[in-house]
Amino acid sequence: MNNIIRNLSNNKAIKEYFKGKRKFVLHDVTSWALFLATTFSLKKKTRMIVCNSLYNAQRLHSIITTLLHDPDECLLFPADESLRVEAIASSPELLTQRVYVMNKLLENDKERIIIAHTSSILRHLPTVELFSKCSLHLKIDDKVDYESLVLSLLGNGYKNVNKIDAPLQFARRGSILDIYSINYENPIRIEFFGDEIDSIRYFDIISQRTISTLKEVTILPSSDMLVDFNVFEQKVERLNEKVAILNDESLKHKILEELDEVKHNVSSPLLYKYYYLLSEKTNSLIDYLPNKDLILIDYDSIRENYNLLLQETFEYVSDLFFDNVNLLGLNLHHDLINVLDKSNTQVVITPFSSSFKDTIMHIMDVSPIYGSFDRFKALIDDYLKRDIKVVFCVENKQQQETIQIWLDDLSYSYKLINSEDDVKSNISIMNTPLINGFELKDERIVYISSKELFGTVSYKKTLNTYRYKESIALDSYENLSVGDYVVHVNHGIGQYLGIKTLEVDEIHRDYLQIAYKNNDTLYVPLEQFQLVRKFVSKEGVVPKLSKLGTKEWSKTKARIKNRVKDIAERLIKLYSVRATKEGYAFSKDSEYQIQFENAFPYELTPDQSRSIKEIKEDMEKPVPMDRLLCGDVGFGKTEVAFTAAFKAIMDNKQVAILCPTTILARQHYIKAKERFQNFPISIAMVSRFVPDKEIKKILTQVKNGEIDILIGTHRILSKDVGFKDLGLLIIDEEQRFGVEHKEKIKEMKQTIDVLTLSATPIPRTLQMALIGIRSLSQIETAPLNRMPIQTYVIEMNKKVLKEIIERELGRNGQVFYLYNKTSDIDYKATQLAKLVPSARIIYAHGKMNREQIEDAMIQFYNHEADILVATTIMENGIDIPNANTIIIEDADKFGLSQLYQIKGRVGRSDRLAYAYLLYRPNKQISEVATKRLKAIKEFTELGSGYRIAMRDLSIRGAGDILGPEQAGFIDTVGIDMYIKLLKEAIEEERTGQPVLEEEVKEKTIIQRVDAYIPEKFTSADLEKIEIYTKIEECRSITELGEYRTLLEDLYGKLPHNVNLLFLKRKLELLTDSDFIENLKDFQSHLTFNFKEFVSSLDGIGNELFVLTAKKKFKDFKLNYRNKVIIVKIDKSTSDWLEKTIDFIEEARKIIANKLKEKEAEDDY
Repeated sequence: MNNIIRNLSNNKAIKEYFKGKRKFVLHDVTSWALFLATTFSLKKKTRMIVCNSLYNAQRLHSIITTLLHDPDECLLFPADESLRVEAIASSPELLTQRVYVMNKLLENDKERIIIAHTSSILRHLPTVELFSKCSLHLKIDDKVDYESLVLSLLGNGYKNVNKIDAPLQFARRGSILDIYSINYENPIRIEFFGDEIDSIRYFDIISQRTISTLKEVTILPSSDMLVDFNVFEQKVERLNEKVAILNDESLKHKILEELDEVKHNVSSPLLYKYYYLLSEKTNSLIDYLPNKDLILIDYDSIRENYNLLLQETFEYVSDLFFDNVNLLGLNLHHDLINVLDKSNTQVVITPFSSSFKDTIMHIMDVSPIYGSFDRFKALIDDYLKRDIKVVFCVENKQQQETIQIWLDDLSYSYKLINSEDDVKSNISIMNTPLINGFELKDERIVYISSKELFGTVSYKKTLNTYRYKESIALDSYENLSVGDYVVHVNHGIGQYLGIKTLEVDEIHRDYLQIAYKNNDTLYVPLEQFQLVRKFVSKEGVVPKLSKLGTKEWSKTKARIKNRVKDIAERLIKLYSVRATKEGYAFSKDSEYQIQFENAFPYELTPDQSRSIKEIKEDMEKPVPMDRLLCGDVGFGKTEVAFTAAFKAIMDNKQVAILCPTTILARQHYIKAKERFQNFPISIAMVSRFVPDKEIKKILTQVKNGEIDILIGTHRILSKDVGFKDLGLLIIDEEQRFGVEHKEKIKEMKQTIDVLTLSATPIPRTLQMALIGIRSLSQIETAPLNRMPIQTYVIEMNKKVLKEIIERELGRNGQVFYLYNKTSDIDYKATQLAKLVPSARIIYAHGKMNREQIEDAMIQFYNHEADILVATTIMENGIDIPNANTIIIEDADKFGLSQLYQIKGRVGRSDRLAYAYLLYRPNKQISEVATKRLKAIKEFTELGSGYRIAMRDLSIRGAGDILGPEQAGFIDTVGIDMYIKLLKEAIEEERTGQPVLEEEVKEKTIIQRVDAYIPEKFTSADLEKIEIYTKIEECRSITELGEYRTLLEDLYGKLPHNVNLLFLKRKLELLTDSDFIENLKDFQSHLTFNFKEFVSSLDGIGNELFVLTAKKKFKDFKLNYRNKVIIVKIDKSTSDWLEKTIDFIEEARKIIANKLKEKEAEDDY
């Protein structure tokens, strides 16, 4: 039991609870959480807590999970609070969490606190019996029909994919079935032997390799709206009959259309509307609760929210009636009184006291310190003076060390304790993260969290979401679909038509089929896939098809290579000039530097640590640094930059931070003041918002060396700005500055260290090509514990829009509204003002002058406006943690990377964030746009949508680094070919020697083997391409064996033809050796030569002859011609390939022994 619970165990309110008192006055969420966590810990018994709203339920859940020893003892049951949104689009995160909780309640494996809210306890759920029936229980040796199991998964709403990358998916391959059920951290792999389950194992979602085995599994349904198909079919038919007799044709057509979709897609959000009508019976969450114990928090608010829900239901049903899509008998939620009547309401918690007899739990807030040493001292002194014990609750070692340094400086004694220890000392430090601090007034103890200390929030996941720390690089074959453009190294740009298996003389071979200009077709053997790359350029670029049999492609490559030489020359020259320039070599890290870095309250990501190390190494060299630091907004570039700035200041140098906009300058200024507040560093800002008189004073101080860090816009580049000793220039988003300013920056780069920050990543292959020319650091790891963004793709609807906006404003938040038409953006703002009259609305677009845009952004930043209507200028905007809803109108018109960046404007605080992607009703969205919207909705860090967006962004990043002309060349030949040409041009410039382009020719080693991938093994083109590519990429027998093991893990036993692919590659690896050459494959036989030196080895002929005399090698003949031993193998037996491999392996051992003998003789 932790000491917080122990200290509260004697609290009057807690004692009264155990004596049977049923009403308590608790003022806020922290008090609720402390009361509930303590009563539960002292007597564990499952109970349900009901709050008024999802927001309060989430906050309560977050706090309780930090107080309990086992976070799984407290679960959140969330539901959307908007009927209109729920009826057209569901949140996958909220859905999976509900299913998870329902299952845990039925498992009843431990006592738990379940936190629900008004709309979630009233939700129609399947009966307990139906939910149990739809949960699939499987164990080893069970007899299960494979196809029936697949149908059950589809019926339960699982999605069939080629390779699992998210929960609620399944993948089938041969005798293998992969399933990702939400009750397990890892996906499950089930291997069948006929109709019997042979093995069940967990596998890793990244490597796809087996982790461990298990004996049985339970596969949960994918939805909380389950249907009994026997009842469902009858109900649909009855509804169809009712609809058929309607007089209104348009109503009839619409409802029949919706019922048809529901019938064929039980995962459709439309089922929500009809769920009650199509079910025999429904339950509420109370029915899943084992003992029906309930605690109500602020019943008046719950009742008020219920009345709002009733009103919203009435309005929604009325709208359906007026829109001609209403059906009598719709029932969208349970009745509150009926639900509560089923429960055993134990306790009512109210925030307000109504009688002097009320039991009140006295919990006080803690004043924020936010990293200020002075406020820290004042706060401790105040508590100690009042005889209150102080416990600092820190998240990590850095925070602990900072508190220790501060306490040591104040000469205060303290004790390090863990959460189980008693609090005996006046000051203690406890490594236990809390969401927020609190003072236990009656117990005379205050717990101060990292939120008050440093402004950081210890977020514990409130949803059963699945986030991955690492993502996979996008392979060139991933997401290659029929119709995509591809680039063949030798033949140019064509269009991929799919994989075709051709049979010639009873030998099958898999080919990529590529269409070229004038309907010409090229068949490329899949073993040569390395010659083909998907054409990757900016989204929307359509390349010209090349013409086969001409020199057109060679000329295109030559033309671009000539132009690429210019940039290669410029880069090398720039590097050479900088290498000869004398810069300042900064000192090694001082004690203060270490102290500054330890004061950072968060744990650095590995990418941040690596970037800091690289930057420091550059700064310590006697040549000027010019390093580019790339990383998404919010990935921690600022802290890396501040670490470099501190290093410069420790050597008495000044630092300039140059920003493209006033608001970014202001944001950096606020962050810098906060980060450097406990160190004697002076910081100033110059921008158009600073009065001229103040600027004059600041510039004088800069000139005299009294200012350490100057932050500003291009004003810093003005002639009247002079530094006493500038050592480091930090540039944020250099590509956003004009030509004149870029020239000035170029000038400054000659003599001082420069660190450029960019929010756009660049391709890793480009980084490799620029090694030694351009110093690059990339932060690709997102910070831990970032809240997931709830994403909805929905039709444009005014009433839904109104509800979305009012919900966000109701929690005192702000809304981004993306409207990408400058011509009538003011009219859109007026429309929204009519829709939500209480909202303060401003707008901004690219055609406004710079100052107007900045003014609007600053207004929004200062919360002087509730809604910012803007064009894509918000794509690379500022960090506004209070804006947690983004609405994107005509989302189908945006590229995936644009949507990714726009969506990233929200989700930067500890609140749940929402993104609504709107498209116009009755509009036929293109297939590409539909896929794009689906990809953004299902974004995970491992999903292909995320990787495609990152790839598109990285191409944009490449254009930013190399310039607009080079970006045009990328559009002509694709990024892969462009980087290949750039790499060659750089190599030529460095060495002065031309790089001769070798046309990669088809290998002629083994062609006459029936090695291919049959359709019954896998029919998916991508899987076939991946298998061939991985086999070809194996460079050793060991690698090949490891890949074979992985494939058997993925697919089960390999069929004969796939096995031949491995044997063929193994023979190729064996014959690509120091002692074999000239292998030839004929119709009836195979020949190869041992190299000339082999025949000179003493007795080798005899030993090889003895080897061929073995029974299994009787089809092998040896000849000796022109000092070379020739081996001829008869191919009439079916196992000639295996025998050839065995022969070469044995011959290799003989030759190795002979070489050792020769070496020993020579030494002797």
